[in-house]
Amino acid sequence: RWEGFDDVLDDSVCLSYPFGSYEGLVDCLEKMAADPEIIYQKKEACLRNAERFMPEAVMKLLVEHLK
Repeated sequence: RWEGFDDVLDDSVCLSYPFGSYEGLVDCLEKMAADPEIIYQKKEACLRNAERFMPEAVMKLLVEHLK
């Protein structure tokens, strides 16, 4: 995880592990290999989460904060 990870992502969107952790990476890969459905679940959650960062959503927030 990087410094701003929690501002953008959470565990519903992805499998994460500590930055630089080989063991964490292996653990995530093993989880996906054991249950490939995880990949599809995370993909769907990621696409839904991405809507928060679409230009329309960002502009709406910006305009609301400027009022």
